[in-house]
Amino acid sequence: MSYFWGHSKCYLHGVRPTQAGRVIDKLYQIFVDQEIKTKDKLNYERDYGFNGKYYVSVCRKMPVFSHFFASYCSAYYGFVRNHFCFMMRDCMKVVSTSTITVEQYSENIEYYKILKEKYPMERISDMYDEFQVYGSIPFSEVIAFGIPIKHLNDYLESKEDWEKFREVLAMAEALGLDLVDSSAFGYVEKYEWAKKVHKNVNGTKVLKKIAKTYKGD
Repeated sequence: MSYFWGHSKCYLHGVRPTQAGRVIDKLYQIFVDQEIKTKDKLNYERDYGFNGKYYVSVCRKMPVFSHFFASYCSAYYGFVRNHFCFMMRDCMKVVSTSTITVEQYSENIEYYKILKEKYPMERISDMYDEFQVYGSIPFSEVIAFGIPIKHLNDYLESKEDWEKFREVLAMAEALGLDLVDSSAFGYVEKYEWAKKVHKNVNGTKVLKKIAKTYKGD
């Protein structure tokens, strides 16, 4: 696959707030564990989502026409864009999913539940850009950490949150991860282009933007 606007070669995994916990707490634990865990390893009781208990969902940024949104969901636009995210190597081993429409799923939920149980190796999704990884994703596959700078104050609501976020940043830098602004337009393509031409990705600009974002106590 060549590099051009609207496509990504690397894989992405977004971290959003859910009933399972706040984003900053989940991020902190991911960095401590140095892996993105499956629901099974996280001891989640509910087996929700197309990835189930033993797979981790990832995506690639792909161009999409407007009529797609009427029939399919997007993992990138729903879970990665403007959220904290991890960018993984393009050579990471993934499983492709068979894409079904939102309507197909909503009208046959029980059928797809049975299908998932009977044929666990057959992966399906209503997200046209979703891939899945069997088992947890180790940090040896992660190359960059995406930070939604324009939305930081929505995620970090207290002084304690900001202190924990600084610890997350320190761990990211210690691991040698590139830092990117996941709320910037075209950040995926710009990052991949910089890496293609062997240009260093300067995380200093991202850190300066973060400093300006902090509203204080």
